[in-house]
Amino acid sequence: MQPTVLVTGATGFLGAHITLELIQSGYHVKGTFRSPASQEKAKQIFAYYDNGNALFERIEWVAVDMLDYCSVLAAMQGVQYVVHAAAEVSFNPRYKSRIIENNTLMTANVVDAAIEAGVKKLCHISSIAALGSTTNGDPITEETKLASVKDQSGYSTSKFYAEMEVWRAISSGLDAVILNPSVILGAGDWKTSSSTFISTIAKGMSFYTNGVTGFVDVRDVARATRLSLESSVSAQRFVLSAENVSYYDLFCSIANGLHKPIPKYKAYPIILKTIAAFSGFYSYVSGNEPLVTPQSARSAWRKSYYSGKKFELQFGFSYTPFSETVAFACSCYLSSNHK
Repeated sequence: MQPTVLVTGATGFLGAHITLELIQSGYHVKGTFRSPASQEKAKQIFAYYDNGNALFERIEWVAVDMLDYCSVLAAMQGVQYVVHAAAEVSFNPRYKSRIIENNTLMTANVVDAAIEAGVKKLCHISSIAALGSTTNGDPITEETKLASVKDQSGYSTSKFYAEMEVWRAISSGLDAVILNPSVILGAGDWKTSSSTFISTIAKGMSFYTNGVTGFVDVRDVARATRLSLESSVSAQRFVLSAENVSYYDLFCSIANGLHKPIPKYKAYPIILKTIAAFSGFYSYVSGNEPLVTPQSARSAWRKSYYSGKKFELQFGFSYTPFSETVAFACSCYLSSNHK
């Protein structure tokens, strides 16, 4: 009998790839969803891969209200493993309190239900947003503590508090692993998450910054998730990051992959701060997500270096080279009627 894995957020960019990886590896997957439209986005992601449509049909879809404990517990019946990849994402300061409250509650519901349902193991998908920073250029690792949530975005704060819920459950006996991916790149729906890097540059982008951050292939995160579930490793967290790359190099690599002009003009911090101010006002009036926030303006110039060595060494893992990740994502974009 195939082991069953419940994947929360299975319709999202990462959740869909995790679901694909697990089905390809012989697992039965129950995937949570919120609407038929979100399922269609996941189906589009599956279509980028061999036999994707047939594999998509093997998902057992379950409608779950992640904020309702009883709904989450019901979905875990007959489940051996859980991957918690669901999260509400917004960087709009207006929704900061809601993001923190909802993402923390979702995770509390998941870990408590996992304990009650007798789940064998849980893999919690966190983020480098839950980690601290270094001031001397040293790589940020699993041991880098977040000093304060005061100046963090609602999303970053929520990921930190969500991890606290997982650690609480671990202390109560839950077998769990936490993964902290850096910026995830890959083939998505091109309108959300980091996939917008591709679609934005495809439309033409003239500006760049000199900030640096870590990047990782979405397929690597999916594979690392499966390996974490299958291992005896527990009560540990792992940064997943393949390479540290400047935004300028990222934009140039994508532009070359799409046969578009590379960005020419440097967007200095004062320009981004001004855009963030106007963007925040427009967001307040319209209710739409701000194009640039104060946090994103700062991070665009911040040079943060991440180390994914711990997972490499413990699991004998090899990351996909950054250049291959970008080339594959660009080829998927070009093949999906975006030429």
